[in-house]
Amino acid sequence: MRFLQDGCIVCPTTDSTFDLCTGAIKEWYPKNPVLRVLTPALRTLFVYPVRTDGENIYISMGAGLKSDASAEIVFSGKAQPGITATDVNVDEVRMVVDEELEGFGFTGRMS
Repeated sequence: MRFLQDGCIVCPTTDSTFDLCTGAIKEWYPKNPVLRVLTPALRTLFVYPVRTDGENIYISMGAGLKSDASAEIVFSGKAQPGITATDVNVDEVRMVVDEELEGFGFTGRMS
């Protein structure tokens, strides 16, 4: 995953860029004109308020988001055409967010 100076994040699979403040798609498949035409663009990404300290990332899930917003964030490796999921060794990191767990250090208030 790459971050750009204009406030966008780059998808490691498609090289598409998304605005981190709004979740809007800035560029869809910029390096593959065939897939850009054949593949419909994703929905706007959900955007959550975050706060960090030296070790943790705190994500506020209760910021008035639609009820179908995902509470699970999954990071994985780059897709490789012609290789099925069973052939790919992907390290996956899951981040579970529980705002009821105030002992973890998150109070729901962003500073």
